[in-house]
This record gives sequence, C-alpha cells and structure tokens, in this order.
Amino acid sequence: MAALDCVSGARSHAQLDRALEVKNCETGLGGLAHFGYVAMMNGLLPPGFLDELRTRLSIGQVVGRKVMWDQRKSNQGKGDLWAPCPFHQEKSASFHVDDRKGYYYCFGCHAKGDAISFVRETENVGFMEAVRILADEAGMTMPARDPEAQKKVDRRKLLADVMEQAVLFYRLQLKTGAGTAARDYLAGRGLRDEAL
Repeated sequence: MAALDCVSGARSHAQLDRALEVKNCETGLGGLAHFGYVAMMNGLLPPGFLDELRTRLSIGQVVGRKVMWDQRKSNQGKGDLWAPCPFHQEKSASFHVDDRKGYYYCFGCHAKGDAISFVRETENVGFMEAVRILADEAGMTMPARDPEAQKKVDRRKLLADVMEQAVLFYRLQLKTGAGTAARDYLAGRGLRDEAL
C-alpha cells in the first residue's frame, strides 16, 4: 500500500518515475500497462494517449534502431523479428519482437516489455521521458498537465490515507480485549492469526 500511496502522491515526473520503480519491484509487474494506468490516474496523460502512441509506432521500428535483425530467423511479413539481445552480450538471436502484439522478450536474460519500456532501458530515462521521446518520433504533442486532475489525485490520496488509518485502527482493536468475539468469529471461519 505504501508504494501505491507513493505513486498517487507523486508531484513531478521524477517522483512518479521513482514511485513506479518501487511499485514495479514490489508487484513484479513488467511495467507494461501498469505504468500507463498510473500516469493516466495521476493526470499526467489523458485516457487513450498511450494507446494512440502504441498504434502509431511499430515496436519493430523502435527496436530496429538498436539491433540488427537476424534475416534467417525473422519473418518480417508476420512481424516475427529476431536479433541478438541489446541488453546482454551474445552472438545468437535470442531476442524476440512480436510486432503485431507490440512486445519483446529475450530468452537469454528474460528482459521483456513494450516500446516504452524498451526506450526506458536502452536510453536510461524515466517513464515520462520515454513517452516524450516516442511521442516526438510519432509526431504527437505531449498533453499539458490538467490542474483539475491534480485535485482528483489529491482527493484520492486523502481518501487512501483515511482508509489506511481505518485499517490500522481496526487491526489494533482486533488485538485488544474488545476484539475477542471478532477473533473467535474469524478463527471459526478458518482465518489464522497471520492473516490478521
């Protein structure tokens, strides 16, 4: 929950990028749709902007700037592209790009993602900077931040804080003498103390 609070409380692009890294590590999400969802919820990007960006850009073109495709293994007509991985040193083509589905995967180092995460990793930039780079390449203008969206984010943050305080209060109440009946009920339902 702390990582989610950190993400929803981000005030700048740099804070958002740091929060997303924390959230990515804690949840194990590959950073594909999750990054875009959080950026939209924070009022940084309007709904549909990332979808339009992915529609306008081919991941094969984005990745193709950094790798040489293996012509024997690749089938460009089907969007099935193979190359040596740009993330680790190798001679064989274990890096796969599925242009139609819009993702890449390396069978050697297990790197995976979409065009945005590829730019983040290869250019060593944050999420919003990667989106800006790809938007420039696609001829799209980055949307300005909506002040009304910031008010919604602040309200969401406040509500999340209130809910977290309520959770802490009821957990403490459950451990006191007044919570005996509730503990017995939960034990009867099969919940162990670790779950509480």
